[in-house]
Amino acid sequence: MTFDDGPFIYTNELLDILEEHEVRATFFINGDSAGQIGDYTEAVQRAFDAGHQIASHTWHHVDLATQTNIEIEYQMSHLDEVLKDIIGVRPRYMRPPYGSLSENARKKLINMGYEIVSWSVDTNDWRHPTNVWESMKAYRMAVLQRHRGQFIVLQHETIMNTVRKLVPAAIKMLKAKGFQIVPVGACLGVEPDDWYRE
Repeated sequence: MTFDDGPFIYTNELLDILEEHEVRATFFINGDSAGQIGDYTEAVQRAFDAGHQIASHTWHHVDLATQTNIEIEYQMSHLDEVLKDIIGVRPRYMRPPYGSLSENARKKLINMGYEIVSWSVDTNDWRHPTNVWESMKAYRMAVLQRHRGQFIVLQHETIMNTVRKLVPAAIKMLKAKGFQIVPVGACLGVEPDDWYRE
C-alpha cells in the first residue's frame, strides 16, 4: 500500500487510520507539491517513527523524463537533504512522478543509489476523487488475480476520500482475503535498515 504526493493536510488522519488497523505503508514524499514538506515535518517524523517507509517522489513532482542531469540531481538531492534533517536518513527508494522516466533519467537515478519503484495496481483515485468505489475496483481486480502473489498499489494521501473511505475499505477487504499489508521494502524482501541510506 503506497501513497504519493504528500505530506498534506490528511497525512495525520491517514496515519491514525493505518495505526488503528495496524498497517504499515510506504509514503512517496514530495518537498513542494500539494503541500510543502516544511509545514508537515511532524507528520513525516511520525510516519517514520511508526515504521512506515519514507521514500522519494522528487522535490517538485516533475516529469524526470524532461529533466537534465543537473535538474534531476537537484530534485532528488534537495529532498534527500530535507528528509535527512527530519528523519535522520535518506531514502533508497523512489518513484518517478507520473511513472515517467527517460533512459538517461533511469541511469542517473541508479548512479545516485536509488531503487526505482513503480506500481502494479493503480487505483486512479485522482481521476475520480469522489467515487471511492471506482478505486476499489482496482483492489478487487488485484485480489481476483491473487495468483500473482503480491502487488504494489498506488493511491494519493492528498485526496480526502482516499484517506477517509478508500483506505479503510481496502484494508478491511484485503485482510478478509488473507493478504498481509506491508511497505514496499518488506514486499520486496528487504530489511528496514536497507530502506535508507545514511
